[in-house]
Amino acid sequence: MNRPWKLVVPAACVALGLAGPVPADQFSMGRVGDYLAEKPVNESVSLSLQQALEKALRRNSALQSARAGVGRFEGRLTHASRWLPANPELSLQVAERDQDGQSSTDKGIRLSQEIWIGGQRGLGKAAASARLTAAEQRLAFLETSVRARVRLAYLEALLARESVETAERAETLTGKLYQFASQRFQAGAATQLILNTARIGAARARAALVDARRDHKRARLALMELLVMDPESARLRLTSELSLDRFNLPSMGPLLGEALKRRQDLVAAAREVVAARKTLSLSKR
Repeated sequence: MNRPWKLVVPAACVALGLAGPVPADQFSMGRVGDYLAEKPVNESVSLSLQQALEKALRRNSALQSARAGVGRFEGRLTHASRWLPANPELSLQVAERDQDGQSSTDKGIRLSQEIWIGGQRGLGKAAASARLTAAEQRLAFLETSVRARVRLAYLEALLARESVETAERAETLTGKLYQFASQRFQAGAATQLILNTARIGAARARAALVDARRDHKRARLALMELLVMDPESARLRLTSELSLDRFNLPSMGPLLGEALKRRQDLVAAAREVVAARKTLSLSKR
């Protein structure tokens, strides 16, 4: 009577078991991003445009996720580049045999290994490489988008700051004009129409100043949102200045052509198509 039993384990597992336990710190997932470790600062923060760009690129959560995605696809490319599709398997088989009142034990050991055929390794590697390129291009496009948004928000904050300063000067000037008109009216040297006109001008200047301060606050909050800064724990001060140099844009045709060349998201989409075709070919084989 035969009572066989069989045990199949990956050979790599056997090797790891013989090698001993692996330290847990070798599997650490890495430290958390720098922006999470930064503590709120209850003081004025001075930022130039370049510093604002660097802070946004370091703190943006979408960029953090995209960078992690690139790392994930790098791992998949490394996995697809392996020479063998799977670890070898070690098979142990033992069977007891009873015959003519005598018993014996049959033992068998088998080592099996799956191999690539029909160019499967090359197709899998090409698909993984295309997906890695697509992830890198998406990251580059996202970085470009974040840079553009930060530049725009920084510029709008500078413009809003200049508007506040202009409105403050206008409010001061119209206030002095109203005081001067009031003094002349009391002295009988000005009419009621002149006094009313000066009063309306001062009121409009005060209203314009309120609007300018409100717009400035909104612009600062929009910029701090891109920089992942807490508006209640830090006061932002912009150190860059506005440049009033003339800027001549090219015509629409060359501008569109240059934009298409620089659109990394289009390159990423094309690489995704290549990866899908390679994966389809691999599945057929």
